[in-house]
Amino acid sequence: MEQEQKESSLSVLKDLIPLFAVEIVLLTLMNFANLTVVYRYMAIVLMIIAMLVIGKSLPRNKRSIPFLLQVVGLILFELVSVLAGWRKMNDFILIVSVVLGSLAFLALGVYYGFSKEKNLDFSKIISAIYASVGIYTLICLIATIYGMGQPFYSITFALSSSRRDLMDHARILIGFQTDLRDNGVEILGNFALLASTGVVVSLFTNRKENPFLFYASLLGGLMGLATLILIPVVIGLALFIIILCLALIIKFANVKKKKLYIIICSSFVGVLMILYAIFRIDVHIHPELYTNVNKVVFAFFMQNFGVASRFTSIKDILTLLPNVKFVGLAFKDRFIGSGSILLDILVQSGILPFIGFMIVIVVGVIECIKFIKKSDNIALKIAVSLFIFVYLIELIFNNVGFSIIEDFIFLGTLLLMGYCTGYNLKSEQQID
Repeated sequence: MEQEQKESSLSVLKDLIPLFAVEIVLLTLMNFANLTVVYRYMAIVLMIIAMLVIGKSLPRNKRSIPFLLQVVGLILFELVSVLAGWRKMNDFILIVSVVLGSLAFLALGVYYGFSKEKNLDFSKIISAIYASVGIYTLICLIATIYGMGQPFYSITFALSSSRRDLMDHARILIGFQTDLRDNGVEILGNFALLASTGVVVSLFTNRKENPFLFYASLLGGLMGLATLILIPVVIGLALFIIILCLALIIKFANVKKKKLYIIICSSFVGVLMILYAIFRIDVHIHPELYTNVNKVVFAFFMQNFGVASRFTSIKDILTLLPNVKFVGLAFKDRFIGSGSILLDILVQSGILPFIGFMIVIVVGVIECIKFIKKSDNIALKIAVSLFIFVYLIELIFNNVGFSIIEDFIFLGTLLLMGYCTGYNLKSEQQID
């Protein structure tokens, strides 16, 4: 009798996870009302329930090593980074939410991947991710266009001699209100590129079989694409076009010619990137040769966003005084960023958090590749892998504005990595 009561209570608890997981993901990645701390605590409650449900089922052998490595790496990265800023933060509630909240999103992903419950549809989580990032991006776009009084304001920045007046009126809603001076355009461009990949996900989603994922990813993707165009962000648009072309080749090209088409497309893109790099370098060496170029065209190609704008910061960040370097990523103060999350973590938090972060990322990427090979659901494979890899590319090559601990998109990425890990665990268990 007592055993039946426990099973009944456990069954009720299990029903709470799919009931609230989608809402938590939606609110978190939309950064609704800037209450990420609250959403992290809600996720912690679901993590406790999830671990009660699957804790006994997780294998006690080497197959659990990837999950354990992710947990250890995440604790090492976030706990040391947060404690490094303890004196300045002095906020125990926030510290707990940061460390356990990240673990909660990872654990929820593992639960969805590992569980055999029929009512757990991970495509709804993916739908919530793309819809929320798309909506958030669109809200930020509207806010900045309202502040600037016009679209295409990144070109206006490049042409205007009175940037101070423009920045005073243009606000962007990124966790807190900040003006465009604080890398606002770059941050919004990163969000927009992530959201725009939803268009690609919709190409591989059957509208009749999974209408929720189809419409959520399509609408979120279109919001992101509209943002890339209306800012505009040249590098983001170029990356979106590359991703879209590769997706179209994978979907529609003849099987025998797919590799050839991909090689041709990649070569063409590579040549364009080299030519653009030469152009940017030549502008700095021989500026007098470009005085007669149309100002709007020149501003479009010379936007000071992305990797090109970050190189000058690397020398500054490497020559900071020691008492400034190891302050920890949890500080609320803004900091000089190198443009790469790897160098930022190494310089600001030290070697241990860097090792922890690398463990999480490397294991997550390996598990994602294994998931791509094992899963038969093409829509989920495209959605999970695209979001993870595009986000990591942004972190490594164009990390701006947020520290990684503040970044609510990082929580969604952890959830996706956790799903890959849980799915692979389940697959290996079924083989036995």
